[in-house]
Amino acid sequence: MRPILFTIPLGDGIPVFGFGLALFLAFLGSTRTAARCARRHGLDEESVLDLALWVFVGGLIGARIFYVTQYWGTRVHSLADVFRFWEGGIVLYGSIIGGTITYFTYQYFRPFPVRPTLDAVAPALAIGVGIGRLGCFLNGCCFGDTCALPVGVAFPAPSAPWVAHVEAGLIGEGAAYSLPVHPTQLYAVIDGFVLLALLLAYYPLRRRDGEVMALLMVTYPVTRFLVEYLRNDEKAMFLGMTVSQNISLFLLVAGIAFWRYLAGLPEGRYADGVAEALGEPAAAVGASAGGQSGDGNPVEEPLKDVVGREPLGVGLVADEDPVAEDVACQRLDVVRGHEVPAVEQGVGTRRVGQGERGPRARP
Repeated sequence: MRPILFTIPLGDGIPVFGFGLALFLAFLGSTRTAARCARRHGLDEESVLDLALWVFVGGLIGARIFYVTQYWGTRVHSLADVFRFWEGGIVLYGSIIGGTITYFTYQYFRPFPVRPTLDAVAPALAIGVGIGRLGCFLNGCCFGDTCALPVGVAFPAPSAPWVAHVEAGLIGEGAAYSLPVHPTQLYAVIDGFVLLALLLAYYPLRRRDGEVMALLMVTYPVTRFLVEYLRNDEKAMFLGMTVSQNISLFLLVAGIAFWRYLAGLPEGRYADGVAEALGEPAAAVGASAGGQSGDGNPVEEPLKDVVGREPLGVGLVADEDPVAEDVACQRLDVVRGHEVPAVEQGVGTRRVGQGERGPRARP
């Protein structure tokens, strides 16, 4: 346990909280993972990055609101306490609720393919769980029940486990450490990275868009439900189960329903449609993206071979071959779902913006 990792020597000192740093690293890891999945499977990487930022903010707000609502009067006592999220005190399922609302709100105002993007987001959620729970361990929250196994961890005073054991009369106030407890935070870290490996392994095997997210929806609730039995920081609320266990059951049912819905759809993937529109083999989009070291867009990169110049979508493109450029532009428009306008004949230059096409200018 290390709530404050270190202090920056500026003024009176700026503390760097382990929980806050873990949140920051979780955000970086999640956005990087989502962007990589988007790039490999024909999605607009910039759009996914923008979406990730908003979903992270919405998820953080939802997680904090859930925590404040659940623990007001016990762990949260004032308005100032509401905003001390960097010290801990967020609920993962609240984050999922807030992030989901933000996801579909963003999609309403800036439409994007829902199910393919859900698949790109799913591994990002898993890595967010894996890294974020490290912050819980450093903060001492989300702790487990007493444990006599070698994996048991004793937390120092005045950590949350220590306080809980003092209040329960298990140790005296003079004790330096709590009793050994299950490191459920580390169990969750392992869970997150195992789920990440599972989702990434299944990603290329999916038959329909949305199956990767559906897989997460039916696996994470099971593991979370089991880990909850080892925790000791929440009391049973309904049917002898904690709030998180009840939500896990609801999410599992929703995941099964989502699987059934997907099973009724014809087989087909967005990435395959991208490859077909580009005239490339189905695996070309992922392969070209997988070999990139920069920020190239897999949808636009194959067009470099068609036009023989830099990829479309980055500025002014000289019309060395206007026919080839028209074909390439139309393919890109088909991929992005935009209507292809009539194009004048002739040689000139064309400004290609993100998601829009200007008229061809005569020299």
